[in-house]
Amino acid sequence: MPYKTDKMNLKQLGLPDRRLKLTPEQRAEIHEGGLSGSVSLRGLSRQYGVSRRLVQFICWPERQEKANENHDWRNFHDKAKFNASVRKHRNYKRYGGGV
Repeated sequence: MPYKTDKMNLKQLGLPDRRLKLTPEQRAEIHEGGLSGSVSLRGLSRQYGVSRRLVQFICWPERQEKANENHDWRNFHDKAKFNASVRKHRNYKRYGGGV
């Protein structure tokens, strides 16, 4: 379910988008630093106070696209498919890999 703020244009209201962790300038710096290899991804993540995964996604956007393609339990829209996958996982945990 979308958030109410997803439909609002916060810039028109004169409000900053507090969901964003980095400015476009910071993203550009991370992109340059990550691709040059002069600073490690972990070092960049500590420097900017974000996760290493976010730094990875900034440096290599195709990895983010691939991660978005993979569906996990939060992205199931079909309830029957979700329930079947939960049952399968519980059986795996209960009986091991044999079932």
